[in-house]
Amino acid sequence: MFRLLYTLIAIGISAVSLYAGRHSYIAIVNLQKYEERSERAAKHSETAAHELHKTRTTQGTSAGAVGLTYIINELRILLWCVLVSG
Repeated sequence: MFRLLYTLIAIGISAVSLYAGRHSYIAIVNLQKYEERSERAAKHSETAAHELHKTRTTQGTSAGAVGLTYIINELRILLWCVLVSG
């Protein structure tokens, strides 16, 4: 019973990580569409420059965290399989 529950939780975490990764990718692509315009605004406004920096940092950090979560979960599944199989 525990094995089934653990497996279902691990699959759920992987699925959520992939879903979040897809959304991070879409958000970054959308940001790149307005990159030139944002750069021009940042040259003329300190607030725009600060917001652009915050947005880039947030999106990059989010993408990294999602990727790391997925990798750690997959390694945990691999370790679980090795330990269970003996």
